[in-house]
Parts: sequence; structure tokens; C-alpha cells
Amino acid sequence: MIIVARSFLLLHRIFSISSTSSSTYPVKCKKLLFFRNKRVVFPQLSSIRGGSDGNEEDEDEVNKRDYRISIYSIKGGRNYMEDEYFVSGPTNGHLFAGVFDGHGGNAVSRYLRQNLYAHLQAALPSLISMREIKTRQKRPLVQSLAVEECVNALRYALKKVDDEVQRIRHWSFIGSTAVCIFLVDQGNNLNPVLISANIGDSRAVLSRNGKAIDVTTDHKPNLATEKSRIQGMGGRVTNHGGVYRINGNLALSRAIGDHAERPWVISTPDVQTLPLYTSQESFIIVASDGLWDVMSSQDVVDFISKNSFFQKEKKTNEISKQLVNEALRRGSTDNITVLVIFIN
Repeated sequence: MIIVARSFLLLHRIFSISSTSSSTYPVKCKKLLFFRNKRVVFPQLSSIRGGSDGNEEDEDEVNKRDYRISIYSIKGGRNYMEDEYFVSGPTNGHLFAGVFDGHGGNAVSRYLRQNLYAHLQAALPSLISMREIKTRQKRPLVQSLAVEECVNALRYALKKVDDEVQRIRHWSFIGSTAVCIFLVDQGNNLNPVLISANIGDSRAVLSRNGKAIDVTTDHKPNLATEKSRIQGMGGRVTNHGGVYRINGNLALSRAIGDHAERPWVISTPDVQTLPLYTSQESFIIVASDGLWDVMSSQDVVDFISKNSFFQKEKKTNEISKQLVNEALRRGSTDNITVLVIFIN
């Protein structure tokens, strides 16, 4: 199983590196694309990869069996695009999505888009195989997924990709955030579970009965726990024009990459699990800080819930674009990537 997983990972890397983003996703989308159900077995999910590659803007809607996803990504006021995103699924009730906000260049965020999910796929079969051997049960792969196994696989994938990036020395001053959600269908009439993992200051928010619930924590240098950790290692947290930075440099305290900023900047993810009650949950927002810099979590939930265009026309594919335009109107000058995942 390990040999098969490694072979799959190698093939995935070759495909990712040799393919341009235009082969998996249009460079400039002016109309919406519809991806219908594909009868494939988890974990080999159909996927969408959004890349920079000079994109002015990307927008998309995924309408499948379990979830509807609205995506919009734009470079905004910047001269270059460093945001990336990746979506795989939904298939058989499972969905994986991630947003990666690069800094110092787009090399690391692109590497995450191309490789993180492959590491997750490589970890899941081996974990599932070990559990089935112990329990002597032969169940379909999709029904063998357990929350603990998915959490362990996600932690492994994030660590693996950071270890690989650290070995690329000419990327020493390049890094990226990583915010991921993994929606897992447990079957047997159990509630689906939301697994969230975060490194950096991108964010995922759940709307429950109209209330915003942060399922990730922004890793900012002035956060009490982060500041204490940084200062305990001899680092400094200083305020530069209202922005807190580590040793006068990075404005976030955790990231993938950034070898030159270690040990003060770490890549340890915060991972949370949350059962979902489909009668109460409406949607999940996953976005880079270009959105959160100018809108609070509750602002975003309220905007989506009360947006008259969305309510009257039921055009959920437009909501991420409307949200990005609102962030621009409020003064955001950063790259902005927004994924809105409608649960109901």
C-alpha cells in the first residue's frame, strides 16, 4: 500500500508540474463553468485548481450532489497575484478545499496548490488500511473514513509539504498561509464533520443560524499566545504603522516556508473538528486576508445572508464575486480569494 501511495504521489507531482493552470482551469473566466457529478471513488476526487499565472480574476461555481461552491479570485490592487486555491470534490459527501496566500512571491502558495492534496491522498489509504487490518473489516473505502484518521492525514500532509519547501534554499524568503477545510461524511445517519486546519492569517468561518463562527484562528504576531512564544525565543514583536511584525518583517506568526524567519515563524497548524447540523448550518467561507482586512466574520455572514441579489435570484454562483466587490469597495488593496460553500 505504501509503494502504491508513493507511486501515486510521484505521478501526481509529474502531472502537476508539467501541466499549466490553463489545462485545469481557464486563465481568465468571463463566464461561469458547471462541473456536474462524476462517479469516482474517494479519495481520487475530481478537483479544481485555481492559480495565479498572471490571472486578472477567476470565478467559478461548482454544482454537485452535496454542496454548491462559489469561487472568486482577483489580484485586486496588487501588481501581481500570490493567492492560490484548490477544491476537490464533493464526492460521496466528502469535500476538501484550501486557500493559500503567498508572500515574497507565489512559489510556495503554488507549491501548496499542486502538492498538498496529493500528500493528503497518500496518507489516507495507509491510515485506512492499518485500521482495516486491525478490525478485520472489509468495507468500502468511502465508509472507512474516520475523523481521527482524516485529522492525522491532514497534519501529515501539511508537515510534509513544509518539510519539502524548507529544503528549497532559494525559497528562504518566500512563504504562504494555508487554510483548509475537510468535510467528512461519516455515513450511518451520523452528522457530517467539519475539519479545519490553519497556518497563518487566512480564515474559515461557518454560518450557523446567521451567527458567524470562526473555525480557524488568525496567527498574528500580537496574538497573546503567539507574542509570548516569539518573545520567549528571543524575537521581537513591534508595531509598524498599525501592523504588528516579527523582528520588523513578517506580519504573521505562522506560515509554510519562510526558512529565513525560523524559529520565530512556525508551521504548526491549528486543527479543529466540528459536527455539522444541516438544519442550522448555511454556508462556510474560506478566504485570504484581503477579505478579512476590511470585513469582520459577522460582516461577511450578514452580507451573504442579507444580499438581496442572492435571496431573490438564488444565483449562488454570484455571491463570491459580490463579496469580493464589497471588500474592494471598503478599501481592500490586497489579493482576494473567496470560496463560499453552501451546505444546504
